[in-house]
Amino acid sequence: MCPRKVLLCLTVLHLTIPALAAPGFLSIDNISVPRPVRKASASVFKVSSQGGAIDTVINMRDSETVIAKLDQLSIQNNWWEKLQIEQCKRDGVDICPLFAQMGEGSTFILNDQVTLYTNLHNFFEVLSAQVKVAKTSDASGIRKLLDSFPMFFGVSDANQKPIFDPTTERARIKFFNSDPALYDGTKNSMINPLGRLSDMVELKVENKIDRAPLLVSKEKPKVGDTAYIVGFPMQTNNRSAIGGPDSDGTSMYVTIGKIMSVQTWMEKSQMRVSPLIEKMFEEYMLFGDFDCEHGNSGGPILNAKGEVIAIMAGMWLDKSQTPNTRICGGLKTFDKEKLRELWNALGKISRL
Repeated sequence: MCPRKVLLCLTVLHLTIPALAAPGFLSIDNISVPRPVRKASASVFKVSSQGGAIDTVINMRDSETVIAKLDQLSIQNNWWEKLQIEQCKRDGVDICPLFAQMGEGSTFILNDQVTLYTNLHNFFEVLSAQVKVAKTSDASGIRKLLDSFPMFFGVSDANQKPIFDPTTERARIKFFNSDPALYDGTKNSMINPLGRLSDMVELKVENKIDRAPLLVSKEKPKVGDTAYIVGFPMQTNNRSAIGGPDSDGTSMYVTIGKIMSVQTWMEKSQMRVSPLIEKMFEEYMLFGDFDCEHGNSGGPILNAKGEVIAIMAGMWLDKSQTPNTRICGGLKTFDKEKLRELWNALGKISRL
């Protein structure tokens, strides 16, 4: 018989072993989440942005039209579109597309206190609208149009406290892929290999965010490593049926998984890519048996040290499981020169 002390020790060890690859969403203070990951979560935020279909496009030079629209929105108590018009006024733009919906995703500060990273697809609709209005169809024209373009969005922390005020502060897009194929007006452009490998945007804010910036890991993630997705998934109601906790659609959550090879991802998801894209995915993408949901987009994928190893960008069904579970993945390269080389190569492929 084991000594009582040994049994107690074994019990403690059992409690601290992570429930790897389990479906569902864990609270940030769950015992399975390493302390460095919990600490890093303070620098991860919910981002609220313009999304969905365009309600209408306002000519800001027509003051009568602007006033009439503001009056209509006041009667409707539509604060979201009123805020967008006010933002267009402050930015001095001539054409102001109004989006009826509010999109939500995740974002994090990286390297310094004024740089946010998130997915390009979190701002897809508004960026595509600007490209369409400008009637530009080449990369140089898109880059000239969007570089330092003022972005309208809100950012709040895990306690739902705003850390960025869109009515008084500015954030400008600084790094993104300007390939015209990404801004074709449908999100289909973001779910093919070109979109997956381009789904990153860097934003610069005017005022420092009072949180410690995350750092990119200097160690390359390896197949079999445990990793963590931190973010704000939308509300779910089906995870409990397969043994995992659901998301309430408001709180921050962590999911835990193991990194898998591109070949395993293809086998489990039944996805097929060309040998060239497979090679690019091996170099630039990371996949794992995490759980994830809409709203996780743009959040960091962290190692056990709380360092960034990728930015969450996509989710697939693991069709080898019954019922199907999730495979999640994202871009694992933050080196701007490497990304420029990748995006130039992708541009040549997309024109073939």
